[in-house]
Amino acid sequence: MKLNMGAGLSQLAGWMSVDIDPTLGPDIVASADDLSMIADDSVEEIYASHLLEHFDWEGGMRALLEWKRVLVPGGICTVIVPDIVQVYYLWKHGMTWGPYDLRIDEEYVQATVFGAHIMSHK
Repeated sequence: MKLNMGAGLSQLAGWMSVDIDPTLGPDIVASADDLSMIADDSVEEIYASHLLEHFDWEGGMRALLEWKRVLVPGGICTVIVPDIVQVYYLWKHGMTWGPYDLRIDEEYVQATVFGAHIMSHK
């Protein structure tokens, strides 16, 4: 089994999508830090793109430990997180990011460095 963690609307062929939001139609509805429905040593590969930064420190550690638990020995875990140098560049030059034209301000920079869980909902 291969898990696409925090898949959102991104479906990868041959992968089970895991997301906390059931309205997105994931194969498994679960938080990335609680995969209790998955047996130990049963996952060959985990892919987590721009997910880990949404947890606080403790939640991120729980997620990583949970991924380690479900991965087979020698399994692959690919984690992608924001590029802090690029975020700094965007902020320094007053730029925006993404299809939503998101303003890169101090709050965004702090969320990138310390976790998106600290961002207020605007």
